[in-house]
Amino acid sequence: MESVFPLHGEHAVLVWNHIPILLSYKYDLSCMIEDLLLIIEELQSRHSGELTNHWVSNTFAHEWRFEWSDNRLTIESKWGEIGNGLDELLRRSGPVTLDIEAFMGEWKRVLENVIEALRQAGHEEAESEEMTRLVKVWSSIEAEGILYPSNE
Repeated sequence: MESVFPLHGEHAVLVWNHIPILLSYKYDLSCMIEDLLLIIEELQSRHSGELTNHWVSNTFAHEWRFEWSDNRLTIESKWGEIGNGLDELLRRSGPVTLDIEAFMGEWKRVLENVIEALRQAGHEEAESEEMTRLVKVWSSIEAEGILYPSNE
């Protein structure tokens, strides 16, 4: 996936307790996508649960602990280095709690951007189990979030 995004291309914006964090599609999201799909699949398949994820991107190397029940999700983070003076601010900001549908909805447009870039680079579902899984997870998310609404 890294090869389909330009070096100085678009970033996704992750907002943690009103603190914006830029995620590179090329370097961050290309490393995070497998974990992100797993997290969404877990949230969709279990009414409640816990999951700890260690993001593996060099520029987004943090640990997130997910805990959910009913439709509420709480994410606690052990922040590594972010840069831009955000490190200490994020460490003091505490956990994030939101509806599960809102969490997944915020990722829907990001996943769509990844799918579009992969398709433009010639990747299709029929040729790849990973692409099939990506499209399946994307299509299973009912609504888009508020940060990245559709242009339609």
